[in-house]
Amino acid sequence: MSLQRIFAAFLISITLLFVSCRKDDLSTKQNIQLTFSVDTIFFDTLFTGFNSSTKAIKVYNPENQTISIDRIELAGGTPSPFRINVDGQQGIVHANIELAPEDSMYIFLENTMTILDQANPFIIQDSIIFEVNSSDHQQDLDIIAWGQDANYYSSANGNNIIQNDTTWTNSKPHVIFGQLWVDSAATLTIEEGCQIHIHNDGIFGIYKEGQVIANGTTENPIAFQGSRLEFEYEEIAGQWRGIYLHRLSYNNVFNNVIIKNAQIGIQIDQLPSELESGSIFNHGADYNLYLYNSHIRNMSAIGLWGIAGAVQSHNSIFSNCGQHLATLSWGGAYQFRHCTLANYWIANFKETPAVIINDFHPYVTVDHNSLDSSLFANCIITGNENIELVHSFEDNTNLDISYLNVIAKVDTSFEQLDQNIYSQFIGEITNENNLFIDKSEDYHLEEGSELIGTGDINLNTGINSLINDKDGNTRVSPVSIGALEFIE
Repeated sequence: MSLQRIFAAFLISITLLFVSCRKDDLSTKQNIQLTFSVDTIFFDTLFTGFNSSTKAIKVYNPENQTISIDRIELAGGTPSPFRINVDGQQGIVHANIELAPEDSMYIFLENTMTILDQANPFIIQDSIIFEVNSSDHQQDLDIIAWGQDANYYSSANGNNIIQNDTTWTNSKPHVIFGQLWVDSAATLTIEEGCQIHIHNDGIFGIYKEGQVIANGTTENPIAFQGSRLEFEYEEIAGQWRGIYLHRLSYNNVFNNVIIKNAQIGIQIDQLPSELESGSIFNHGADYNLYLYNSHIRNMSAIGLWGIAGAVQSHNSIFSNCGQHLATLSWGGAYQFRHCTLANYWIANFKETPAVIINDFHPYVTVDHNSLDSSLFANCIITGNENIELVHSFEDNTNLDISYLNVIAKVDTSFEQLDQNIYSQFIGEITNENNLFIDKSEDYHLEEGSELIGTGDINLNTGINSLINDKDGNTRVSPVSIGALEFIE
């Protein structure tokens, strides 16, 4: 026999021996109990038509022998909204999956909710079936997911421009893809409790002469936020671009509104193509925006960006943004009364002040513009920087602003600049850690806070929107500084 034939016979023998050993090594034990990393797979609420995040589940072989899982199957079959991936392969049924002794494997699970056209959230249930060595013995891993139908707005279905007076009700959430605009001379009325979700880099926009009346209540605020409802997205900044308000749109009302998790909460501006060298904007008696009893928070860049804007804000909170809580560029007209501006952003590195005010346009070369009859009264401006309020004016004659009963972190050297407006401050913060119950999310006043009883109720005379605080509690003298009264 030749050497080649001897070597070939040896290889065949070794292969047969290996196969025989593999068969002998596979457990034939009945009623093997696989173990799992979770008892039940839960998906957070998901809008119909959206893909969920991926869930990873580990399956463990508790035996000291290799087992063959005869079948892994999605019980709901093809109609199921769930999808499974086993060992890198997608499919409803997976067969003959070997798992080494005391080893584990991953199963990946996703779902897409079917549109059901119903207002209330609904529950979808399914399970993954496992069989090992016997079709008579099965194990189930339950799957539970919550779904929510919504009103959808996109260019695909032709309703991304509101051209006539329209009312949004709170029967179902409103989900915006891309950009939605309230067109010229149209008014969008948003009822209390409406949940507005803007998907992936989208914009909620109000064009010149368009108007939005968003009247929430303390119990039923209106919310603008991203479109992902899973728990892990609840406090992720930068999920959508923000609310854009054309500077020729007036008398917009945002009352008891929450705006969160965008890049810029509200930007008031006009299109660069509409600006020319020498442009100056003079404000009339009306404001672009009346922002009452609201909370703008967790923006990756800026909470409120006014570019020659006009805003009246009462009883509102601006908190925790990656750059500024308020950027008031190119002048404008602003009235902030009983507002809390607190920037304790920690998601990444930040050295910028909470509030910056200037007289130049941020991206178009035009003449410097004046800040007209602006005011901060009974407000707190603070954060985790040493200086949280900065002026940057090329021409100090453009600066017309008063700070009445304001506590803020400022550079004391400014007292001799900017027409001595800093001399109107109450003073410096002495105990930063005792201002609020929770600097990251709860801006109710801590017992002993220096904001308690240091406001001036006379500054509220004749202003009905300041009779109560953001929570609806009646203000009594001496009032507290900021959006929230201290309640014992």
